[in-house]
Amino acid sequence: SSALKSRLNDALPQLTSQDISADQIQLAYDACKEGRHEFALSLCSEVRKANPSLPTSFECASDVYIACKQFLDAEICLLHALNLGSKSVKTYINLSLIKTN
Repeated sequence: SSALKSRLNDALPQLTSQDISADQIQLAYDACKEGRHEFALSLCSEVRKANPSLPTSFECASDVYIACKQFLDAEICLLHALNLGSKSVKTYINLSLIKTN
């Protein structure tokens, strides 16, 4: 049993925290598109806890807040993303659109 476990561990790719976070962010975007906003935000929160300096968790959360028409929360997330180094054009566009409303 332990030999099988060892072989299985050797055969599977080693995932980093960033690999897992990338998958969680994609799931969060999908959940947002499906209208499962609470689940999307919980995934963004998990990513933020695991990788606090990753701007994508805030970019994704801003999309959820925009979908929920919670523009102040979206703006705060976008500003956090920029502060963490986001270079996404979408972040700047969303921020400018929020500011015009």
